[in-house]
Amino acid sequence: PRTGWPVEHWRSVSVVAPLAIAAGACATVAMLQPVDSALAFLNQQGVRYLAIDHHGERYAK
Repeated sequence: PRTGWPVEHWRSVSVVAPLAIAAGACATVAMLQPVDSALAFLNQQGVRYLAIDHHGERYAK
């Protein structure tokens, strides 16, 4: 976001939450963080997610 270039950590982060605005906010915050931090954040929020890192590794809850 600081450079205008795409994020380096993720290809995609999708989140399911009770409210669409919460899902969007969680996905955006996760996209901006490195893998470990993003997964910790998503788990802390108690949402379901599917995240794919830049290597193609999938993480889901």
